[in-house]
Amino acid sequence: MYHFTILFKTQLILTKKRLFIGCNLVLIMFTFLKENTPFLDTFSLPKEKYKAIYINSINEKFPSNIVSTTKYNLFTFVPKFMRFYLSQMTNIYFLCNLIICSIPQISTVTPITALVPIAVVLLVTSFREIVEDFKRHKSDKMTNHMKYFYFEKGSETKIRAKDVKVGMTLKIENGQTFPADCVLIYSSHENGISSVETAALDGETSLKKLYVPKQLLSFQKEEIPTLNGELIAESPNEQFGQFSGNLCVNDYCSSTIPLNEKNLVLRGSVLRKTEYIYCIVCYTGKNTKQALNSSLPRNKQSAINKKLNSLVLAVVAFQLMLCGVMAGCATWKHDTICPVKGYWYLAVDIQLSLPLYFIKKFFGFFNVTSYMIPISLQVSIELTRYIQGSLIERDDYFKVKKIDNEGKETQKGMKTNCSVCIEEMGGVEYVLTDKTGTLTENEMKFTKCSINGMVFDAEDSGKLIDVETREYEQENVSDFFKCLSLCSSCSIEQKDSIIEYWSISPDEEALCEASSANGFTLLRRTQEEADITTPQGKTLKCQILLTNDFSSERKMMSVLVQTGTRFVLYAKGADSILSTLLLDNKQSNDLLLTTQNHSNSFANSGLRTLFIARRVLSGKEAYAYINNFEKLDVLSKNYKEEYNKIVNNLESNFELLGATAIEDKLQENVPETITTLIATGLKIWVITGDKQETAISIAKSCNLLVPNQKILCFDFLSENEFLDAAENELSLLHNNPNNEQSIFSVVLSGNNVDYFLNNSTSFKELALRAKTVVCCRVSPLQKASICKCVKKLTGKICLSIGDGMNDVPMITASDVGVGIYGKEGCQAAVSADFSIQKFSHLGKLLLFYGKNAKTQISTLIKFCFYKNAAFFLVNVFFAMISNYTAQMLYEDWITTCYNTFFTTLPPMAIALFDYDLTWDYIKRYPQSHRETLRSKVFSFWSYLKWFLLGIFQALVFFIVVFFIINKTDVTYYGKVNGFPFSVVSVTTFGLISIWITMAIKVKRFNIIIIGAFVLSILAYVLVYTGVMFIPGMSTANISTFGWKIVLVQPNFYLITLLAVSIAAFPQVLDKCIRRLKEPTNWQILQEVNYKEKKSVKKPKALEMEEIVLIERSSPKLTKKFEKTKSLQM
Repeated sequence: MYHFTILFKTQLILTKKRLFIGCNLVLIMFTFLKENTPFLDTFSLPKEKYKAIYINSINEKFPSNIVSTTKYNLFTFVPKFMRFYLSQMTNIYFLCNLIICSIPQISTVTPITALVPIAVVLLVTSFREIVEDFKRHKSDKMTNHMKYFYFEKGSETKIRAKDVKVGMTLKIENGQTFPADCVLIYSSHENGISSVETAALDGETSLKKLYVPKQLLSFQKEEIPTLNGELIAESPNEQFGQFSGNLCVNDYCSSTIPLNEKNLVLRGSVLRKTEYIYCIVCYTGKNTKQALNSSLPRNKQSAINKKLNSLVLAVVAFQLMLCGVMAGCATWKHDTICPVKGYWYLAVDIQLSLPLYFIKKFFGFFNVTSYMIPISLQVSIELTRYIQGSLIERDDYFKVKKIDNEGKETQKGMKTNCSVCIEEMGGVEYVLTDKTGTLTENEMKFTKCSINGMVFDAEDSGKLIDVETREYEQENVSDFFKCLSLCSSCSIEQKDSIIEYWSISPDEEALCEASSANGFTLLRRTQEEADITTPQGKTLKCQILLTNDFSSERKMMSVLVQTGTRFVLYAKGADSILSTLLLDNKQSNDLLLTTQNHSNSFANSGLRTLFIARRVLSGKEAYAYINNFEKLDVLSKNYKEEYNKIVNNLESNFELLGATAIEDKLQENVPETITTLIATGLKIWVITGDKQETAISIAKSCNLLVPNQKILCFDFLSENEFLDAAENELSLLHNNPNNEQSIFSVVLSGNNVDYFLNNSTSFKELALRAKTVVCCRVSPLQKASICKCVKKLTGKICLSIGDGMNDVPMITASDVGVGIYGKEGCQAAVSADFSIQKFSHLGKLLLFYGKNAKTQISTLIKFCFYKNAAFFLVNVFFAMISNYTAQMLYEDWITTCYNTFFTTLPPMAIALFDYDLTWDYIKRYPQSHRETLRSKVFSFWSYLKWFLLGIFQALVFFIVVFFIINKTDVTYYGKVNGFPFSVVSVTTFGLISIWITMAIKVKRFNIIIIGAFVLSILAYVLVYTGVMFIPGMSTANISTFGWKIVLVQPNFYLITLLAVSIAAFPQVLDKCIRRLKEPTNWQILQEVNYKEKKSVKKPKALEMEEIVLIERSSPKLTKKFEKTKSLQM
């Protein structure tokens, strides 16, 4: 009788220890699944009115200022971590399997086989969580223990940040970080100005100016220790640019002092270029704006993650069906396994009814087949993504040299903020890009202007050409340049008698420099005053009475200035806005028409344009407006409406002075990058706030709009006109689908963007068939709406890229967000999934790293499911010849170490370091990427094929064992090898087959991939040797001294060769047929690359179709060439 007729015991001994483990696991799972609150506390906004703050009087009712960003502490780590761990479906699955393994009545395997893999995954995951949380704890401790000076009983005393209370008066010195949200009351700067860096809050690297309230500018430093009074502030909110309050300082001023966002400095800001300041603590702890904005980022889920969940559910469904079938067969066989039938040596469950026996066997086979779902899959994917992100960050291609704020040269690279989106980049089909600072350098240069209906060119310095000094004396000309200097937020720095201007907006810097080049130099500026020199050498003293700041919604800025007895409201802004606020008379309209033509001409040359205007007021009118503003209650609910009403009344009846034209050069290699991206089949949308003519000119310079291409401009006044025009264009396309007019681009301007968003379904075909779409005069919220609309209409993966704060809504709304470290700050870079230095870096990010990650992660998942199916489904076939007893064929230690040590490294190494084409070849032949966009690597069928391959190989392994080894299981000495020979043989050639199958998939071998295979082989040999020769490690001694039995017999090597050949044959055959019959683009280019390296003279770059015809002569390849050529068209 052969050893296969010997059946294993199905009943295990019941122990108290195992019952205890099983019950506790059930209790833990029930407890943590019951909890559904998030593991991070979020701060809710206070609804009640904020309490009055008494200066230098400590109130304990306000929140503590202790900073804590950690997830866990000693008491909460276990429950919170387990809740996080059980949030993943696969982890719940394996925990259930461990519980089943721990119940002896139904389990056929020892709990160690399920416990060790779970323990390894838990240890790896918990170690990562602990390390990350410990870093947060150290950072919190450092922040909480920072020391500051505050006034206690009239003298300066040191205090730690965590002990800071609302109402305290703090002294902050240059370079110190603010520990709370504070109101400025004194600055060492004579003008009450303080410069702060808010990079930790919003990513903004440019310094911001904050001000001491005007009423406190004459306040003396010596009065601060005895300061008392009351501060009334609005309830805490998360808006960085919003704050209102009233300050009443006793014995100093008779009325309350209104406060706004320019008087509030936020926690996390750093004081720069100011010796010291004094401030009153307004908000602490969870009430600070930094804390209120510390919510979890939006968790993006890649398409492959969604596919993975479906795949896991499909495998579980297959597993449950398989368990049901096998349990049914076992129940049917139940009558034959009893002493009456002759199986006297087997333990039986005569006392069990058929339904109970079915349930027992069902869970027994559940244990046996549970390994079809790889326990290490999620950890492998996360680790692979993390390493992929690190490899991208280390690439020198993305690094550029920059000068920091201290004048030092540093090397800056890219940053991966969301590794989940790496593989998403390989599937991007739509790119939505900002213009200024993204496609252009954002280095502004004043080149032209129109003043009083006349056009003037400017030198490189900004000085107007052929303009005499006396011409600057004209009131319109002088007011034009005064507006450039005064109507801005520029700060002044004087170094070695050289005046430098700096501002958040590069446009303002260029305008101030141009004004200075023409003799109107801004020498000094405070909150209330400004000094300007004239070309005649005079110095004008200007009083700044009101300032209405620029915003993306207003698209303009205005400032009310008094010079002597003259009151003028200067304004600059978009032509579309200021043109509606001008005086309505013939002279004004004629000048508007002339200036508008000049502005359009500037824009057609790719220049950025602004209108410049003024309104002259009487003293009575000016002070009437000032009084109206001062009467407003900043804490009133209707404050904004009332404020805007006064502003709208003031900003009217302007006289047009002229228009400016500023050049913003394209970034290096932008046209080449866009040409490459378009060649791959990507659609590019430009979304900008600039006017239509500027946007079209830049789009042409970027090669987005090519010569002789039809451009459909939608700039209609009504929605009906917009829809009629769209319908007419669609009719022309349908009637003439193959003529030259079918290749076109679309330009949407102004209100037509809203028309498109409101009628996106009707406009869908026109938008999708367009080669390029350019959207002009777009607001930040419209940018986000366009992104969402494109995603909805196309169903494709969309990428948004920008550099400024106004691009953040669009970036966060897209599937993949890319931010550029711009000159206007880092808000976009901080909010994005990936941050790069230049637009030209986008090419390699998408076409090389994105493409490879898409293929590699997919391959990793396929390998994980394939290898488990191939190795562990042998147990199912084995059950058919063991009376369906649900016993494991392999050693427990082999089963335990299979996923953690034997087959983990090769898939990860391949997923990280295997690729088809180099970046140089992708740049030369970008058309090859079209194959990636249309590939089915994420399709359910592609995963199913690998799973079916695993089932096929499992069947091959079983047949070799049962029909070959079983029939020749006799040594030269006439002895039967027995079960150990079969177990060691099937384990060995099974693993070899799986390693070879994975190796066949490799495109480029390197030392790391080879090393991963070698380490896996060594791990297998060492572990199995330990199992064989260390007493007690082998299950029922089935592998004891196995190497001695197996390695000395020649038939083992022949059987292994046969099994591996049959198992790997389908993969080898499929690869050969595909390469010969229908090769992919990368296979063709690999051969070209190989022949180029072998040739003495490297050929010039050829077109894709030329390569196919030259390198191959097969008729079938010519057919492939035609397909490739059609993709390029």
